[in-house]
Amino acid sequence: MILAVSEFNKTPLDLAAFCALGALSTAVQGKFVIQPWDGWQEPLNLYLASLLPSSSRKSPVFKVMTAPIKDYETALMKQVQSDNKK
Repeated sequence: MILAVSEFNKTPLDLAAFCALGALSTAVQGKFVIQPWDGWQEPLNLYLASLLPSSSRKSPVFKVMTAPIKDYETALMKQVQSDNKK
C-alpha cells in the first residue's frame, strides 16, 4: 500500500510510510505495551508530525492511509446508533 500510494500521488515513499506507522499506531493503541526491562512499560502509540512544505500532497496521502481507521470508526458509530435505537 505504501508503494502504491507513493507512486499514485507522486510523493516521497517516506510520507506514505510515515502515515502508515501513524495508522498502525492508532490501531494497536491500548492493546499492546512494550516492556524494555522490568518495571518500565510504554504504550505502542506514536505522536508524529509531517514537516513537508505546503503543496506537498500530504493531505491526499494522509486521507488514503487513514481511510481504514475512518471506515472502522464509521461502522462502530452506526453499530452504537442501532444499539441505542433498540
